Amino acid sequence: GKVLNVLAMVVLKHLNWVSKSRFRPVKANLELISHRLKTGVTISDFYALNSYMCKKWSQDVEMSKYIRPKTIYSARNFEQYLGELKTNQLKWKQNNEMSKM
Repeated sequence: GKVLNVLAMVVLKHLNWVSKSRFRPVKANLELISHRLKTGVTISDFYALNSYMCKKWSQDVEMSKYIRPKTIYSARNFEQYLGELKTNQLKWKQNNEMSKM
């Protein structure tokens, strides 16, 4: 509905901001995000993933072209990328805790 559409636009604006892109809020882009929101993905997850994928791919000429809604938010890729992010967050947390000992 309307709320999902507004949330999807917020997520897309964040991707545009972190990637310095201008993806338009067209149906194809917003639907990808809305479908992920319906599965329980949070705005925080999207923000973290947007930042992570930009950091991971922006310096790579070959991969930087994939910083786009079609790639990041597709059903096939999204859970894989989110899982990778969560695994790395856990590793970073563990490394930080170990360094404090």
